[in-house]
Amino acid sequence: MKKFGIFGWPIGHSLSPSIHNCAFEEAGLDWVYGLLPTKPEDLKQAIADFRAQGFAGANITVPHKETVIAYLDAVTPMAQKIGAVNTLFWEGDKLTGDNTDAEGFLADLSDKGVVLKGKSALILGAGGSAKAIKYALEQAGALVDTWIRTSGSSPIPQDLTVNCTPGLDADLLERVNFQPGQVFYDLVYVPETTPLMQRALASGAKAFNGKGMLLKQAALSFEIWKRFLLKQ
Repeated sequence: MKKFGIFGWPIGHSLSPSIHNCAFEEAGLDWVYGLLPTKPEDLKQAIADFRAQGFAGANITVPHKETVIAYLDAVTPMAQKIGAVNTLFWEGDKLTGDNTDAEGFLADLSDKGVVLKGKSALILGAGGSAKAIKYALEQAGALVDTWIRTSGSSPIPQDLTVNCTPGLDADLLERVNFQPGQVFYDLVYVPETTPLMQRALASGAKAFNGKGMLLKQAALSFEIWKRFLLKQ
């Protein structure tokens, strides 16, 4: 049996174990995937334990996508360009980080018929997920701006607005005004309709949660693990 998991904090809401364990079963693989709840201050030791316990691969989520890089042997060119990692795999004896968030995000937007080239885009947040989204949007030809909590003003939604934060405070939320025809994408997928999505929909904008991206990036991670493990 090969072991996989997802590092994050908090992590109890994650759908990744059910997604991957279902995929492993359908593929007839004796693999198992579980939660690896890890506080930020414990990440270095957690990665050392991951190595010692013979894990075959992992996913990385908030808040570790950037800091985990310091504890890896290598990162792929994609992860290096983005500056964040969401997938761990073994390339020989090197624990390597990759990023499937950008490709997964673009694939989900394509499925939803969202056109990006030449459109204005606003990213809420600046963490590891935001870095992947920024890279993806720029590669797709969008004109990208970023808003963070210290920006000194309320976010002004654009053609596409992507939330890469856990959510906005109630007073700030009330100052976000969407327009009909705009698209809002929330990386959060619990609850299924977030407060920001509700506000967008009430204004006549389209709104999507991050479950589609979650499924797309998970499939890409699975392909990486299969490529390096099944050839052995």
